[in-house]
Amino acid sequence: MISPPFARSDEWHFRSNFEDKRRASLEASPTFGEIVESILSDVLPGKPIKVAANDDRLPNCWRVKFPFKVSSLTFDRFFNGPSGIRAQFLADSNLGRWANAHLVTMLGPTVVRELERDPLQQFSGPVLSSATDSIAGLSARVWINELSVGWNSRDLAITRWEMAADEPGADSRGLCAPTGSQLVLLGAWINSDGVEMTLPEKIRRHEEISRRGYS
Repeated sequence: MISPPFARSDEWHFRSNFEDKRRASLEASPTFGEIVESILSDVLPGKPIKVAANDDRLPNCWRVKFPFKVSSLTFDRFFNGPSGIRAQFLADSNLGRWANAHLVTMLGPTVVRELERDPLQQFSGPVLSSATDSIAGLSARVWINELSVGWNSRDLAITRWEMAADEPGADSRGLCAPTGSQLVLLGAWINSDGVEMTLPEKIRRHEEISRRGYS
């Protein structure tokens, strides 16, 4: 796979009260391609899970959920650095999609290996084929495990996201730079015919992240 010219965002700034040592570390972040390589070398796989959709608009749909851990430094650079995944969306929403697809593709072999050795046999027989379709789906993505981090701080000084956070009814999650080590690959929703399904509000997810820093 040929890597596109991933970006280093000139708009990526930290608030004045952000920890100096961590700021210096993030500002020294390598390229997104190198961050992906760090993820691949760090990855400590969890157990893949077959998750059924709980939305009436996705009848008989399920997807693969693959949690995994990386070092805290790799996590920080991936999500909070000027070359990380959100920085790609900030530079251009389609570049963010491309960066996500690149990471999903690179992680694919690791995920498939874990599916094949799944002790619960959730993915045996024809289900394995649908599972690989879920991983390869256009809406498959890698993100942080949002349930494992705090979202109660404003750490980033990114003008576009600050404006979005100040809109009526909005919140400031996009300006948070959470710490942690847990990432997750969420496959695309697949129906009983093996067809990828996407909720209407998720079709523009890449544009939403570009505009406000999260979706």
